[in-house]
Amino acid sequence: MNRTALLVAAAIAAPSSADILTFQAFNHPAGVVPNQDYGVRLDGFSTDGVTTFSMENGDGSSAVTITIDTDIGGGLASLSIEGTIFGNSADGGTDLGSFTLSMQYEGVWDASNELFTSAVGNAASGTLTGLATTAASPLANGEALDLGAKDKNDAFFYFGRPIPGSRLSGLDQANLFEGQGWLMSDLSHQFSDFLFTAVPTVNPPAPGAAALVCLGGVVAARRRRA
Repeated sequence: MNRTALLVAAAIAAPSSADILTFQAFNHPAGVVPNQDYGVRLDGFSTDGVTTFSMENGDGSSAVTITIDTDIGGGLASLSIEGTIFGNSADGGTDLGSFTLSMQYEGVWDASNELFTSAVGNAASGTLTGLATTAASPLANGEALDLGAKDKNDAFFYFGRPIPGSRLSGLDQANLFEGQGWLMSDLSHQFSDFLFTAVPTVNPPAPGAAALVCLGGVVAARRRRA
């Protein structure tokens, strides 16, 4: 299955709200680690040094959901990153197993430019928890590592279409969002960050609406036959 088909398949049903936006996250193809598409990088997490994590299942489908509440009061918005990521030291290195990722940011949603920014002073916190780790992982199953955000260029995290300093140049940017932000933890050092792409989740019509559409098609077909 090609990547376009996988992106379409990722647009699954989810609850909808005027204030809630949901996306499925994918690895970014323009990272700087050779031979490794990834969504998260935590150098120093493993003994191999450079360590990346995939946001995709083995078939290329998304294993991570992005949720934005565009209005949590006081002119602020929140963004959460939730799902499973798969650790692998870079360039074909050690398999570290799978982990549950949970990260939350507080910031501002610019609807006109479709850009979320978590600026200095906004809250940011998260955890990386062992889910099905290997012996090479520094985290055992059920053990959690706290994640924090690091300020760079007066912001912790950007998510949008595109973000400042976007790496999407040369890619098909139709309906494609991008996320990037620096990370900190007790096990990581040097280069540690989010770098991923995302596509909006598409909500199907409600069952009643779907039934009306089908009924309308049946009536139209009967009229044509008449």
